[in-house]
Amino acid sequence: MRNIYKIIIATIIIIFAYFNYLHGVIDDSILLVKTDNKNISDNTPVTLNEFGIFFNYIRITGNLKLEKQILKKISLSYEDVIIDGVIRHNTSEFAIMGIVPEKIKNNIKKITLNFITEDKDGNQINSFLAWDQIEKSLNYEHNRLISDFITLIEPIKFDSVLEIGSRARSGVSRRELFKDKNYIGIDVLPGENVDIIGDAHELSNLVKDKKFNVIFSMSVFEHLKMPWKVVLEMNKVMELGGVAYISTHQTVGMHDLPWDFWRFSDTAWHSLFNKYTGFEIIQTSLSFPMRIVPFISVGDNELKDYEKSAGFYHSCVIVRKIADTNLSWNVPSDKIGEGNYPK
Repeated sequence: MRNIYKIIIATIIIIFAYFNYLHGVIDDSILLVKTDNKNISDNTPVTLNEFGIFFNYIRITGNLKLEKQILKKISLSYEDVIIDGVIRHNTSEFAIMGIVPEKIKNNIKKITLNFITEDKDGNQINSFLAWDQIEKSLNYEHNRLISDFITLIEPIKFDSVLEIGSRARSGVSRRELFKDKNYIGIDVLPGENVDIIGDAHELSNLVKDKKFNVIFSMSVFEHLKMPWKVVLEMNKVMELGGVAYISTHQTVGMHDLPWDFWRFSDTAWHSLFNKYTGFEIIQTSLSFPMRIVPFISVGDNELKDYEKSAGFYHSCVIVRKIADTNLSWNVPSDKIGEGNYPK
């Protein structure tokens, strides 16, 4: 009887947490959009790649296309509240991330993005982007990055495509995306849409002397034991100037065990694709906000309010090969871990 009571209490707690979850999804505003170029002055076009507010967290990323100015500071302001952003890698890329007061969340249309730039003579220039300028070009297309990638590889010089993880496991083949190009699909298991069976950690051995100017991969990198080694293998089989699109996850439940190893933020891509591995990053993206909800969270314990945290389902990157690399990682993947990839 005591066990029955425990089961009933646990069930009530789970149902309560679930309805709280639904309440949050319904009541909390979620805005995740991309804006097109917008001039904040005649010679300073700004692109907002992401503009997201969910729960009490704000995330804005973008860049200023500056020719004769240097971006020195970026901030968000509303009345007396100022949230400073960061400038990435001494470039024109910027990001604003953090917790926002309730009054900003409830008055999003009154925020301003503020930019301080500096010309070659050291003169500082103040510019701003108001909400009405942002709102005019809102674009709710979450999969903008893959659209950008398909446009990028339209020129005839991008004629050879290698897809890593090509098996039509759920009946979905992406070969049609590249119907006018020479396409080869690689997967660790045989199946529909697989031309070569093998482990991506041994990519250069699988394709032999073939070279590709396009590599495409979706929902694979989280299943790679050593993604850094696969990046080096990609470099070996890519033409100089070739481009790649990688899509994986930042927040998602464990799946395809035991072959589920990694999660990637947008900044994680810089540790894999950089000048040392022979790549430059063209674009990154996080999309589809996800809420993280504990199964049971009762009272004032370490899991309290965890359901207010959030992440993103998709983490994507577009990269270009800029050089060969001398780096290597001579560790065979079949010597690490146990078990086969699930069918």
